[in-house]
Amino acid sequence: TSVGMHDQTVRTPGLPLDVPTVADYMKKLGYSTHAIGKWAQGYCNVSYIPTKRGFDTFYGFFRGSQLYFAHTKSKIYDFRRDADLVPPETIEGRYNTELFAEEAVRVIETKSSDKPFFMYLAFSAPHGPIEVPTIYSALYKTTFKKNPTRQIYAGMITAMDTGIGRVMNALHRNDLIDNTLIVFTSDNGAIQGDNCPLRGTKSTIYEGGTRVPSFVYGSQNLLEKRRYVNPEIG
Repeated sequence: TSVGMHDQTVRTPGLPLDVPTVADYMKKLGYSTHAIGKWAQGYCNVSYIPTKRGFDTFYGFFRGSQLYFAHTKSKIYDFRRDADLVPPETIEGRYNTELFAEEAVRVIETKSSDKPFFMYLAFSAPHGPIEVPTIYSALYKTTFKKNPTRQIYAGMITAMDTGIGRVMNALHRNDLIDNTLIVFTSDNGAIQGDNCPLRGTKSTIYEGGTRVPSFVYGSQNLLEKRRYVNPEIG
């Protein structure tokens, strides 16, 4: 987390320990709780890691970003199950977006039948560094013929979309979709490109940095009002 002026931030060790997480609240309500993907809410000591902040399980990395295939940042390996490092040889060369989707499906497939679950699935895509399997970037060779970077970036989003599709299929397959509330959002506005009509970008507190496209999906069993646009929640 960061505090300060819109163009000058001061880093803190992580989400303050006296601030409950949504997982803390869900756990009190009897839910099993699972965090998958990017954490970036502190790891300076064990008190800040996901399994000490209300989550029963964690699969992903503690830092704000990492190489998607090597799972390192500044040559430091950081890919974990709960607090422990995953043996690097078991995921060598695997793309982390696909790993996160696989773990989400595993949680859904193995959940207890008599206990509801809360899942925080934080894909790091399309955050830098810009990397993706060629099977995805190749889809955009014609669309972005003169811009190889854009091909990779678009491929990263497609890889994420594919992962989300796998999660949705698992919910349908296990007859959970009608009793599951899904919230899709981002953590900040674009750092490059155009956030118009909003001012600013990521790392500012202008609306272009803090308002993002979001949606809530649920069946009529869960939502009284459906299929409408609310310009206030993003």
